[in-house]
Amino acid sequence: MSRHLALLCLAACTPLGPAKPDPRPPELPDDALAVSPSVLDFGELSVLDTPEATREITLTNQTDESLLVEGLTHVWGIDEDVFIVDAPAVVQLEPRASAMIPVRFVPGTEGRWLGTVIPPLAIAPVELIGAATAPVASLRVSDAQVGAPYVGCAVESTLRLSNEGSEPLDVYGAERLGSEDFTLGEAPTGTLGPGDLVELSVRFAPTGAGAQSATVQVFTNDPASPVSALTLTGLGVPGSGVVETPPYVPGARADVLLVIDAGSDMWTTLYAAQSAASALFAALDEGGVDWQVAVVNGVSSCTATVDPFLRADQVRDYSPEAIAPLLAYGLVPQSQSTRALLSLAVATLERTDVGDCLEGFVRDGAQLHIVLLTRGAEASPDPTDSYVSAIEARLPAEVDLVISAITGQDRGGCVGGGKAIEAANLTEGETLDVCANTPWETLWAEVAGVSAAAGSGVMTYTLAQEPVAATLTVRAEGRTLSAWTYDAAARAVWVNGAAEGLTVGEPLEISYLEALACQE
Repeated sequence: MSRHLALLCLAACTPLGPAKPDPRPPELPDDALAVSPSVLDFGELSVLDTPEATREITLTNQTDESLLVEGLTHVWGIDEDVFIVDAPAVVQLEPRASAMIPVRFVPGTEGRWLGTVIPPLAIAPVELIGAATAPVASLRVSDAQVGAPYVGCAVESTLRLSNEGSEPLDVYGAERLGSEDFTLGEAPTGTLGPGDLVELSVRFAPTGAGAQSATVQVFTNDPASPVSALTLTGLGVPGSGVVETPPYVPGARADVLLVIDAGSDMWTTLYAAQSAASALFAALDEGGVDWQVAVVNGVSSCTATVDPFLRADQVRDYSPEAIAPLLAYGLVPQSQSTRALLSLAVATLERTDVGDCLEGFVRDGAQLHIVLLTRGAEASPDPTDSYVSAIEARLPAEVDLVISAITGQDRGGCVGGGKAIEAANLTEGETLDVCANTPWETLWAEVAGVSAAAGSGVMTYTLAQEPVAATLTVRAEGRTLSAWTYDAAARAVWVNGAAEGLTVGEPLEISYLEALACQE
């Protein structure tokens, strides 16, 4: 601002009365206004400890006239915002009087600062000088585009937080805003000395195709920028769509081993059991049991000309009546027979090793239900508990052993089952009377009920490919199901068919986006 705009002079009066105003400005000396000091140095501040400092400029009216001084509040220069002159808009100075004008230095962050105050009529301006130290947070990443992985895959990026100031930088943590497809690693905390840095990992795992973005915020004691923010972007590349259509075979997993006394006194009993065999499979299905059934009589089932054991998923396209003939070979009298059923059960389970004929019959997480069928006394020579222990020793820890006995009860022309009943009692199985004229449909339903009782109607299905979990959908007969969960560790879908009202064998449609081979 020019000097003649900032100065007003008061005219003197003559003894003869008021004089006419003189339109010409009075002549003032060049040093009418004295200003000191010429350089106002605030020194160096630590912003966190001393956020501002105050110094003073002295103005002195060196004339015999009153002066009105304007324009002191404006600081010139690129750093004008850090210097504040606490002066009124107009300062009135009486003749030969002085005034102290406070000037504040408020840097806010680290740096060296310069400014200028130009009082009117002063011989020279006042130079303002100040310096400050502070922590200065700098959050950087080499490329804000973190990558373009397949949907279901992931890429990682590293952010670097450095202290570019001269004071310690306290780091309080970090957070992510925006797409949840971005996740932060362990948030940094602690103190960074001048020049130090810390790294923060960011993982981008797109759950859908297209561009995604997120903002990472880091919280520090940087007085100028307590929140350092950086926006990241990523692109999800779609993979292949997969549709699988398994049948709904839910409930307990049960491996049922029928150990049969096929002696001549059993012929009538076995023919009756054979004719009603379909009731066993119907009851297993109705109970929602994922079953396998094997039969062993006086000779091993491994000598049979048909499958040594049947699986629910193998015969799902057939009615229960069509299953019975496949199993009937084990329910007919044999020239070789035995009542040592517990011994036969132990020997049969030895054929479940890898490469043997019953490999796969005993499954992890399934119930092994051994059913002993005889009208006479069980004839295994050793104590009952030794056979139970021998069977348990061959089973994985997750397999639950239950033994049931369909045998005589020392009445109605039947001999008591003896050790068969003892084995059932030891393992909390069922004891059924084979001589009580109970229909075999009822007896088979009781056997199936032991296995069904261990189930919950939940089907476990292992997917053929690794899915993108967020894209999984499960449907049945055109409707979308909600009562299901995904176990990533087992790559399996659990469907609660009981909650959805599904029937056994009903086809499901499981669709998902395949997580393709992820490359670095």
